[in-house]
Parts: sequence; C-alpha cells; structure tokens
Amino acid sequence: MIQIVRDSSGRPDLRQLSARALGQLVSEGLLAEAKALLSPEYRSDGLALLLAAEMTTNHSGAETEDFLKRLAQQGGTTVQAIALRHLQRLSPQSVVDLATGAGQEQFHVNHPHNGVRQTICESCYLVGSLETVDILLTYLDDAHPGNRQLAADALYRLAQQDSLRAAVIGGVTDSLRHPSWRTLEEACELSAFLDLSKSQEQVVVLLNHEIPEVAAAAAFAIKEFDLDSTTGPALARLNENLRQQFALNVDEQIHRYRFTSRQTQHLCEHLGRRQVRDADPILRGFIPKRVENGEVVREPWCRSTAIWALGRIHDGELDAGLASLLRARLNDVDSLVPESDQVREASAYALGWFGDRESLESFQRFLSRKSPTRGVGHACAWAKEKLTGETVPVLPVLEQTLSSDWFLRPVKPMPSESAN
Repeated sequence: MIQIVRDSSGRPDLRQLSARALGQLVSEGLLAEAKALLSPEYRSDGLALLLAAEMTTNHSGAETEDFLKRLAQQGGTTVQAIALRHLQRLSPQSVVDLATGAGQEQFHVNHPHNGVRQTICESCYLVGSLETVDILLTYLDDAHPGNRQLAADALYRLAQQDSLRAAVIGGVTDSLRHPSWRTLEEACELSAFLDLSKSQEQVVVLLNHEIPEVAAAAAFAIKEFDLDSTTGPALARLNENLRQQFALNVDEQIHRYRFTSRQTQHLCEHLGRRQVRDADPILRGFIPKRVENGEVVREPWCRSTAIWALGRIHDGELDAGLASLLRARLNDVDSLVPESDQVREASAYALGWFGDRESLESFQRFLSRKSPTRGVGHACAWAKEKLTGETVPVLPVLEQTLSSDWFLRPVKPMPSESAN
C-alpha cells in the first residue's frame, strides 16, 4: 500500500484509500513516509498533503503534533480539516492555539470548511477556559446550524463550572443584543436553559423580531422563564399571530408560517401555565377547524396547544359553551375532513379539567375504538378517571403490518392456493 501511495501517477482514489487504510491499521512508523510526501519531489502532486494527513491518523507523540500543525498551516481546506481532527485527538489546546494565534486568521468562524470550524468548536469545549468561552460565543453566528447548536451546547455545559459561569452568562446576555439573527436565536435559547430571567426585557423585545426563528426562540425563553410580568407582551403577540398566522399558510410564506406556529405554541403554553384569564377570547379563536379545498388550513399543534391552555385556565370550572365547542372537536371523526388527533387529544384533556360529565359518553366511545395512535385513548381514559374515579384500561395500539404482495392480489384465494 505504501508503494501505491508513493506513485504520483497512480489512480487518485486508490492512493487515498491506501493512505487511509494505512492510517487506520498502523499506529507508528509511517511519519517518515508522510513527511516524504512534503518533499520537493511531490511538489506538483496535488494529493500529497492529503495523503500525508490520512497516513498519520493513529500516530501520536510530539513529533506527530508538530507535523499535523504544519499540515494545517500549509494544506488546503480539506487537508486542514483532516489534520485538525487528528490534532484534536492528541491536543485540543494545540487546535485552540492555531485558531487564536497571531497570523492565524485563516482559522476563524468564517473558514470555508465546515469540518475545520466544527473541530475548533469542539476543541474549545474540551479545553474549557475563559478564552475558549469567547471563541464559542462567536460560533453562535456560524453559518452551519449544527455548529451553532454545538457551540450553544458547549457554552451551557461550561456554565456548569463555577469558574466559567459568570463569563458564559455575561456573554449570552450581551449576545441578546447582537446584530446577527443567528446569534440572537441561540442566545434566546441559552437564556432559557440558563434561567437568565433578568434578561426578560430584552427577550420580550425579540418577540417581535422580523426573523421568525428569533421570534420563536424568544417565545420559548419567555415560556421557560414562567413569569407573570411577561404575560402582557405574550398576549399581545399571540393576538397578532391569530390575526395573521393562517394567512401565511401559502407556499411563498411557508417558512415564516412554520416558525410563527412554533412561537404561537410557546405563547399558548406560557399563558396556560400562568392561567391568564385575559387570554381566553384569543385562545378560543384557535378552536374552529377551517377547511379550504379539502384541507385544514390551521396548524393542528397551534390549535391543540391553545385548547390545552384553555383547559388549564378553566381548571375546575365548567363553561358549558366552551365545553360544547371542545366536545364537537373530540367527536369530529366522521366528517369529510376529520379533526386531527392532536386537537382531539387536547380537547379530551381540557374537558376532563373542566369536569364536563356530558363528555363521559364520548370518552367511553373513543376508549373502545381501535386506533393506530394511543394519544386520544389515553386522554379519554385520564379524563374519565378524573371525573368518575374509575381506572380505565386503554386498548392497545393497532399493529401495523406491511404486505409485499398486495398489488392485484385476489380477494379470495385461487383454487390451487386453497388446495395447498
């Protein structure tokens, strides 16, 4: 395999596969061969640096570290990605030093190779210092969503260390005023996980951000803060969403529609948890099923969360009119466009919280009705038990099987099949 790697006129794919196999099989003794690929003899060989990086996958020691640093500084983006990945295994600090050293601007959040940025991000977490916290904060604006999530996860974990918590919290708080929407989205989610409720005023401002990802993340943070002081802005934003959200359900606006739906769910959950009675008329606006061209144009998760919130707000009190509306949703299974299971499940829970005994017949009906899902049946069992105290067994979920010979198969077996 070494001969194949050395042959600069050979097939590129075989050379790379051979170098990779050598790197995986041999843990020492190949460094000299790898260094030879950097000699003037291979100057015109476009694969030389890549092969050298592949051959040293399992090597270790200070000499190997120095060689990988050299590859990372001399090679192209793919070589850099491979060399840094191997170097991280040996010394994450060396990767961080390359990323932060003087004249090393090439290793930056804007590096064109995602693998390089990912390795730097991971190394910053492994090192875990005040310096790497600052680097990770810049990666909240990475172009790749996976790297942004990686940086956010790393910051959250580093915040569990007493020596770094203040730096992380300060950085996340400052990031809530960052000009980039990507940083704002991650900062909102981090503020929720780190319970930075003191930042609620800035998060409330972001509820109305023009980028829907940011607005949805801000709603998530407000829900997690779970404060009475944020219910007013949440109510105002929910009212606006009810007014405009379903007009967004067109192909040109589908991205905004999805994130507006996500924001709506967080806001409904927040208002339901806080049992905000002023939200009642707005939440009721989500109950009706609007059908156009044979399809329900209202997102079922928004409607189900709004119904759940109504159940929490009216827990222990029976509003006959509201109960009638939700009973109709629960029983809507035979219409041309049946109600979604999410809405029916939430309706059953809400009716149980209300204490609506008129729904007992419906609960029993759907308890004994076989279904490919278990959500509605469980909700009805819970609601019936809450109203009557009777423990109700739920039917098991139907087994779903696939047949490979269904196409044009006769309903009745052929005589020859019967004989067999």
